[in-house]
Amino acid sequence: MVKAKPLNLDEPLNNDEAHVINATMALAGIQVDGAPEHLDAKRRAVQFKDAKHVALSFCRLDRIAHLAPFASLTKLCLDNNRIRVIENLSHLTHLERLDLSFNEITKIENLDALTKLNDLSLFNNKIRTIEGMDAFRKTLSTLSLGNNELDELEQLSPLTAFKDIRVLNLGGNGACKDPEYRAFVLSHVKGLKYLDHRVVKEEHAAAAREQYQDEMIELEEREETDAHKALLEKEAAAREATYVEANVSGISELFERMMRDDPEYAKLKARPGSSFTLLPMFREKWIVFVEEFKDAMARQLERKKKEHSEWKTVVDGALGEGDERARVAVAALEDDRKRAFQTYGVMVELAEGEEIVTALDTRSDDLCQELMDMELRNVEIVKDLVFEFDREYTEIVSKSKTIITEFFEKIRELEENYFAGLQEEAMRVYERFGSGELDDACSEDTKLLLGDKDTFMNSVQSHHDFHASAIDALEDKLAKEERRRLDELIDGIRDWERDRNRVRVAEIVAMKRRNKEALDVEYESEPESEKEPNSDDEDDESDDDDDGDGGDE
Repeated sequence: MVKAKPLNLDEPLNNDEAHVINATMALAGIQVDGAPEHLDAKRRAVQFKDAKHVALSFCRLDRIAHLAPFASLTKLCLDNNRIRVIENLSHLTHLERLDLSFNEITKIENLDALTKLNDLSLFNNKIRTIEGMDAFRKTLSTLSLGNNELDELEQLSPLTAFKDIRVLNLGGNGACKDPEYRAFVLSHVKGLKYLDHRVVKEEHAAAAREQYQDEMIELEEREETDAHKALLEKEAAAREATYVEANVSGISELFERMMRDDPEYAKLKARPGSSFTLLPMFREKWIVFVEEFKDAMARQLERKKKEHSEWKTVVDGALGEGDERARVAVAALEDDRKRAFQTYGVMVELAEGEEIVTALDTRSDDLCQELMDMELRNVEIVKDLVFEFDREYTEIVSKSKTIITEFFEKIRELEENYFAGLQEEAMRVYERFGSGELDDACSEDTKLLLGDKDTFMNSVQSHHDFHASAIDALEDKLAKEERRRLDELIDGIRDWERDRNRVRVAEIVAMKRRNKEALDVEYESEPESEKEPNSDDEDDESDDDDDGDGGDE
């Protein structure tokens, strides 16, 4: 491995080439506290993923890149560089302070992921439009846009949306030269404490609001209307998301889609004497049935969620009880092994140590077998619970399919009644055309249509057939989706159980191996002084004694 050379963190870059962030630069940019002589070591001790503050100022960076390792940053300083585009910051979801001052940025963009940002500096750039900051509109408290290219007061209007800004710097922009600049900003950005490094006095803010009172009233009314509209859209989106989850997707727009996509509807609607008098009643009853259907399916969704949640609670309880017993047994074996070898460390007789190892080894084998037996029981328990869940959940799905069938039977009946009435109305129109009553009101195309009774009535029939086909297709789609979701859920549960069992068996095998290895290591590390003398050593000592005696003699 190549070791990184020691960093001189105070040495500036010694060339004029453009740079992107590299590993050395990133390390040097990590900000830590402490004595100067210890900063290098402290930086190296910080993993990139744990760094909170990085400063890469005056690094001649021409773009933002290679910041992916810094996932936990709360403060990032990229000021005094050559950056032109804001990019590659979407992973910094914890960022609270961002300094991009003294760069060459022309557009505020790519900041949608920074939902916690409360301090942003874009001072001394080339920005002409205040945009791209909706993600942190409710958290931003300090903003610097001074020395940019905001030349008109109207360019500052978007700041009205930022209700929590307390410190704002716009100095150095062309708009600041307007005599009404300060009053405009104070009236449009409420709650400011500092504007362009000057304290905002309440009387000045009140006077500004009075000056722009009419405009602000109009603006507030527009904001209130927009907020109400946004709330309604959000609620509608939430309802629609629930309906999709409840498997009623396509129901709300079915009626309009039938009329819009039906090629015969436009022809029939254009014929003279036609008022489609049955259509409003048809639509009204249709809407009632649709709302009843969506509510019924929403209740079914709650039943499904409740059944699934209760089943998971039962499974967790059944497995959790056995898991706790297993943890206690494994911990007891570990404790006994440690205590045994603490005792063995002061023993003299090797045979006693061997007995301890054998006993612990046997106990480990017995525990593993016990855990395997327990897991086999768990497999059977889960299997029975899955079977029961499948049965109960399938009953709910069957009820949902019945609700689907009954709904489509109702709207088919509506369609048949509408079609019957439409046929009667079509015959009356045809008779009026035959008597010459509608000659002056008919276009040439309409005359061709009404001139042939079969063609005319076939058009009415095709109108009905198109509706019937659309209804049948959606019913088939929803019924199949119910089955698909059921199969997907049950298959997912069975996959989970297979994975759970595989992991548990692997854990038991690994535990047995660890215990075996631990016994071997601890047994082999027995102090030399406590081992029994080697028979060869005894023979050598006897030989030495014999030799010594012989020499004396």
